[in-house]
Amino acid sequence: MTIYLLLQYDLIITLNMPVKQFFAPTNLNSFSMENDPDPACASEDTTILQCRTARRVARTSDTVDISPGPDCGLLSSAPLPTVGELTREDDFCFRGARKTYQGTIVNQNIGCSFDPSNMMCLACRSEHNIVNLDRPVVIALSDQNFVPAITGGDENVCIPVVRLEDASLNDITTMAFEILDNTKVDSNFILLLGSATHLACVGTAAYAVDWTKSVQRLKGKWPDALLLPLFPIPTADCKIGLAREITELATWFEKMYRSTPYGLTSAWAAAVRTYNAASVGVQQLNSPETYTMSLPSSLFFPSPAQSVRFVSKSARPAGTVAFDRKASCELIRCLLVNLNADLHTGFVLGGDLLKDPGKLFVEVAKEPLS
Repeated sequence: MTIYLLLQYDLIITLNMPVKQFFAPTNLNSFSMENDPDPACASEDTTILQCRTARRVARTSDTVDISPGPDCGLLSSAPLPTVGELTREDDFCFRGARKTYQGTIVNQNIGCSFDPSNMMCLACRSEHNIVNLDRPVVIALSDQNFVPAITGGDENVCIPVVRLEDASLNDITTMAFEILDNTKVDSNFILLLGSATHLACVGTAAYAVDWTKSVQRLKGKWPDALLLPLFPIPTADCKIGLAREITELATWFEKMYRSTPYGLTSAWAAAVRTYNAASVGVQQLNSPETYTMSLPSSLFFPSPAQSVRFVSKSARPAGTVAFDRKASCELIRCLLVNLNADLHTGFVLGGDLLKDPGKLFVEVAKEPLS
């Protein structure tokens, strides 16, 4: 089995439906805005833009000014930060949008490397079922900040990817329930979950609490499945320095999963290094800053808080540069090596650079991995 990282795919679908209909089988080749002047394509792209705009306008939070001066303590409403977006340029097999679901306004944009109406992969060279396998089923669940697909090319061995734009951990968990509703999720399933959007909006402490809530929800529905923490891969430059939060989160995950093989520790260590390298506007402090953070003491919700002390010789980065192809490939390689070593997933990386018309695959390793 050989794994390749699919970074671009120029076929996109947009539908306004509940997920099972919203992923209804459709002629993929009919949707390419650059090459197809059909007004329906423009209309569908308009729906995606409308959902994104409406969702971001609604995403606000009360903010208290703590600057010394007359405005100290002033309460105002400010938009929550965003980190990238699903775009036609970086998307792959499928994209969908819906404004409402079961009578509730959701304004959701979704990208997916398989068709959840029949669980058939759309990223590999030929269609194959992603869940009826004699090997572990690994599915990545993320916001927009992850690679569109990890595909096996000819061999139909892939990691399916679902990306929900501007989504919290709770949003993504709910979407996983919806997409896998008719699938028997058992001990053969490994779910990877993460969201840069959520981390940027709530910070490390709240993210850790919400992670324990997602563990509780997923284990309550699928007690035999494994849930592993997924690091984000920024798809666009952002005015948010996430390196500190990623480091704090990696520290907490390492502690929580220390006695198990489920923390993807080496992959998260690689992510910390990559985030630090991608940070911009880093200023050294005259003296180290020490601070304390309250984090859950276990993966069970609710759990007592524990204090974790951190020290930094620099200020928080001013921003994060989008990871380039080389950095993204290396992180995926580290992820797959970690999965192989700790969970015996059996992925074998290797091969030459593979290019196909309309598709772009990039190798993620040069030697087989045991």
